[in-house]
Amino acid sequence: MKLASTRMKLWLAGAGFAAVAGIAPAQAAQPATPEMLTLTCYACHGTRGASAGPLQPSIGGQNAKYMFDTLKRYQSGERPSTVMGRIMAGYSDPEIKAIAEQLAKYPFVAATHQKGVDPAKAELGKALHDQHCKKCHQDNGRDFAEGAGILGGQWLGFLKVVFEEYKAGKRSMPKEMQERIGKVSDADCDNLAHFYAAQKH
Repeated sequence: MKLASTRMKLWLAGAGFAAVAGIAPAQAAQPATPEMLTLTCYACHGTRGASAGPLQPSIGGQNAKYMFDTLKRYQSGERPSTVMGRIMAGYSDPEIKAIAEQLAKYPFVAATHQKGVDPAKAELGKALHDQHCKKCHQDNGRDFAEGAGILGGQWLGFLKVVFEEYKAGKRSMPKEMQERIGKVSDADCDNLAHFYAAQKH
């Protein structure tokens, strides 16, 4: 019953967006397309996954496998959350796969107008990135290897929270990343956050 309620809320959210966008009711009643499935993401992560808020990551343009694995971790509870776990409970694996693949088709939009990025810390973060992170977070974090996410150009506030959660063991991560995050200090993580936030696309 709870699952059905969640699905109904998500459908209504999508239908409401469709109405605002001028989509005819007959069209909105059709089986959900990948584009429609991603509409639920826009309230927090911005249109087509381009975040306009400092604590929400941009998810448009992310690697499809990375997004699928991340959403499944939210669904299972392996990755703690306040909202994401409840939202993802309403989706099947094929729907989650469709969402991930659709988001991957959109361009990644960097947070170019953010404030508070410290150039000195970013320079220190550059050396740490080259030493520990560039194998998976390629092109100064603006690109990715298979299964990794885009860090370059994300909001500074979001990046700080992510690194804090990684260091505290609150956010699940691959074994290789666990080993690397264990080699850096809290101050190093702060420098890395400033480095990635400083990246332009």
